[in-house]
Amino acid sequence: MRSLNTGFSEMCSVVRDFDFDVFGVSESWLQPETPSENYSVPGYQMLRCDRNVNLGAHEGGGGVAIYIKDGIRFEKHTFLTPLDAGIEALCVILKLKGKRLGICVAYRPPNVRYASLASLFHSLFVDLAVEASVICLGDINVDLIQKTSNDSRYYSRLLKDTNTIQLVKEPTRVTETSATLLDHIIVDRSVEVKRNGVVDVTSIKDHRGMKMTDHKLIYCIVSALKEKPDTRLIRYRDYSSFDTDRVITEIAACDWDSILLEHEVDAIEALITSNIRKVYDRNAPIVCKKVTKKKAPWRNEEIKRLSKEKNKLRNKYWKDGRAGNWENYKEVRNRLNNMIWKAKKSYFSDKLSSSQNPQEFWSCLKRNDIVGAKNNSNIPPELKADEINKYFIDMGDGSEIDENVWEFFATNSRDGVKHKFNFSPVREREVIAAMNEIKSRAVGSDEVSIEMIKAVSPYAITAITHLVNKSLLTGTFPKSWKMSIVRPLPKTPLATTVDQLRPISILPTMSKILEKVAIRQIVSYMSLQNILPKLQSGFRRNHSTCTALTNLFSDMIDAKDKGRYSSLIMLDYSKAFDSMNHEMLLAKMSYYGFDKGIVKWIRSYLDSRLQVTRLESETSTPLIKHQGIPQGSCLGPILFNLYTADLPSCVHNCTIHSYADDSQLHLTYEPSTMIA
Repeated sequence: MRSLNTGFSEMCSVVRDFDFDVFGVSESWLQPETPSENYSVPGYQMLRCDRNVNLGAHEGGGGVAIYIKDGIRFEKHTFLTPLDAGIEALCVILKLKGKRLGICVAYRPPNVRYASLASLFHSLFVDLAVEASVICLGDINVDLIQKTSNDSRYYSRLLKDTNTIQLVKEPTRVTETSATLLDHIIVDRSVEVKRNGVVDVTSIKDHRGMKMTDHKLIYCIVSALKEKPDTRLIRYRDYSSFDTDRVITEIAACDWDSILLEHEVDAIEALITSNIRKVYDRNAPIVCKKVTKKKAPWRNEEIKRLSKEKNKLRNKYWKDGRAGNWENYKEVRNRLNNMIWKAKKSYFSDKLSSSQNPQEFWSCLKRNDIVGAKNNSNIPPELKADEINKYFIDMGDGSEIDENVWEFFATNSRDGVKHKFNFSPVREREVIAAMNEIKSRAVGSDEVSIEMIKAVSPYAITAITHLVNKSLLTGTFPKSWKMSIVRPLPKTPLATTVDQLRPISILPTMSKILEKVAIRQIVSYMSLQNILPKLQSGFRRNHSTCTALTNLFSDMIDAKDKGRYSSLIMLDYSKAFDSMNHEMLLAKMSYYGFDKGIVKWIRSYLDSRLQVTRLESETSTPLIKHQGIPQGSCLGPILFNLYTADLPSCVHNCTIHSYADDSQLHLTYEPSTMIA
């Protein structure tokens, strides 16, 4: 291709039509700041190597990318021998059954001397060939039809010296005045190639009539066994036979009043959850089904008919290779492209223009995968749930604390603290307000969603409020709510090890209601006592990154106006939430004036928390988390701010600006104090 920015939709269709396991792009034309998500192909993982203009390459153009089908195990390969400046290449090693296969996509710009190819050949067919069979595909810009040219003869010597074969035998770029063989497939002799060839995709056009590419597509089929991908399963409640009137009748018939006679927190929680689940298990049972491809909402009958016709023509061409079948395929394919584009345009124009608010607008885009977070299917299959869960459990560095510091906080009180603060009973309207603040639809270990809780709330709100008050006033957090389901999210586009994953905890929805009620009282007290540092902008109402930056720049500008210099040191906690020591947190809460009842409740919230990690349909063995706080909880950020509230008192001769776990130490000084 000549730029992913043109013809990308057509490229995606070609990849899907021919079901390639690995697909390479030379001349991707992507800038380093361009997000990979903008060019993701469903069902594939993308790797890219953008042009580095700092290494002497001409600005613009260039760059290579590889798309690898989900389920194929691979690792990115680093070249042992540095490539000559100007050669652009990206290499992966596929981990197949009984075989390691190196795949490299390369591009040599026409202005780069052909002798530079020696470094590429040595890196692939000498260094890498020791551990894997190797295939190199790409736009090499050596015309092998001109066998007597200097670059073609040099290239032939490279093939002979490295005992490799170039498979493509027909022109790959054809114009009105020329036919050149510039795109090559180079393999070492250990690769069992069943078939190779050229597919003329130059006449495939987008809805604007623009060509997808001016080069023909080159391909090869290799004898290899892939690991069978795990079947993806999804669990959900089936509302297909849901009768609202019948459900309301059953909810009203539940014995909610007898719950008010219970005094044990765990017993109250069990009765409420049992009532909710019994009704919904009867009317919207949980089912487990195989994940299938989502149907496009703009797909009409004519698009379906043309799709079937296109697939039939593609299969005929793939079977016999006749030019007539290919021409028919391209003609139907171009008509289908134009029809899909018009259908998409009409669908989104109608949906987005009729959106009543920004939430509906963005919901439409997310529902159709235009924007939104990706799933965790790009986590390497060799990383198992138990291994990831064990790593997450052991994360953090808060197991050892300074006993003298702990004793100071545990035995002293902050200046100005006259009365200890404890929880107060709450009313039903406060619980309803907390319930309405929850927007997430994620379902925790109790399999009760926020929609289910809201549906039963007209009948169960008194019982839920009873549970909340019993929990707060007895210092007891329900045991069944201390189970976190962790979904690992990659920190990098291509995560290969557990340390490149971030844990996000999914907690029972009812526990979030209780947390939000507790947060309101805790934050109110912290605000009244001015516990939080003035320059902490994270997790606070009416504060944001903007206030953090505004405060910092204001201080720097004030210093400049006074003729002083500024120095800035950036600090970032490593695994901040996971490194919080429970005993130190509780001691600090006592120091800041929280009563024993609240400290007991927080201890109950933190102690003996269980955690499982879930990958698709695989769930790990539960483990106990002994330190840190759950990422994804409502209470976690507030406790973190409280835990670090004394940080400014530990810093002298400078000002500390913070946003959550990011801090900046700002030091101002007279120019005369600088040492030459």
